[in-house]
Amino acid sequence: MPTYLYNILSHARNSISPHLLQVLAAEASHLAGIKDSSADFQHVIEILATAQTIGRPFSVFIRTEQYLLPGLLLGTSGGVSGLANVFPELISTLLEAYKSGEIVRAQSAHQKILDLEKRLSTFPSISAHYAVLALRGMEESFPRRPMRPLNASETMRLRKGLQELELLDPFSPQE
Repeated sequence: MPTYLYNILSHARNSISPHLLQVLAAEASHLAGIKDSSADFQHVIEILATAQTIGRPFSVFIRTEQYLLPGLLLGTSGGVSGLANVFPELISTLLEAYKSGEIVRAQSAHQKILDLEKRLSTFPSISAHYAVLALRGMEESFPRRPMRPLNASETMRLRKGLQELELLDPFSPQE
């Protein structure tokens, strides 16, 4: 069964170094790739270089949308996107443009993603995702404790930000 490593320093205390990746790949033929959640793009570049020496297909995925297009341009297999849960069309547009060689269109989509991430980063992350789904007309749901839903003021600020980015109809009903 194909197995993937998960490099998430913030939770594991130890990073999967390029050397460790090389050793593990040599010892485990079922190792098919790695998801790097380090948010350290230099580390991703080093992991990519190591992956090219493994001698078999080996996928490298990244964590953050911030590096999705640069990562693809350098050879990553893709990313694991939390943002795709609330705006899948943005990620799809970027990927479709990249795959069809429309780099300017991919850059435009990437910039919109970066602008959206900047707006969303001013709110509690998971709570903001729930609120976006509700603003987009999905059945309203709430994050589990210890997280909290956005309050009315935060929701209005989020709505305004999404409208400014032209990601939400300015005539959508007010919550």
